[in-house]
Amino acid sequence: FFFQAEDGIRDAQESRGLGDVYKRQIEEQPLIEVNLPPYTSDVYLNPCDWSQNSRISIIIGPVIMIWDFNTFIQSYINPITSSVDTERDFATAVKWQKYGSLLSVGTHNGQIMIHDLEKMSLVNQYKSH
Repeated sequence: FFFQAEDGIRDAQESRGLGDVYKRQIEEQPLIEVNLPPYTSDVYLNPCDWSQNSRISIIIGPVIMIWDFNTFIQSYINPITSSVDTERDFATAVKWQKYGSLLSVGTHNGQIMIHDLEKMSLVNQYKSH
């Protein structure tokens, strides 16, 4: 399966006189497949975020899954265990630090928690912003 692109494999035989035609081959099978249960999605929520270090964080129910695409290691954090009201609070937004391993988590009750994923520890917590 090929599609036309500005970079990729040069194919002069397919040129239509409009200059060189370049093609990029697309894999027919995915390189990796991550099965996720349904998660809450809303226009006001930010349930997933990519880091500069090829990590993705996804809110899945009460936990946040972190998938590292460099090492193919999957880990989980439960930010609500440090919340004041664990019965009615849940994560609503995640955001990676631009460069580094810090992940901020916002909750339904207005808390913000900063987690260091290298040390797997809670760095700071802000109540009701």
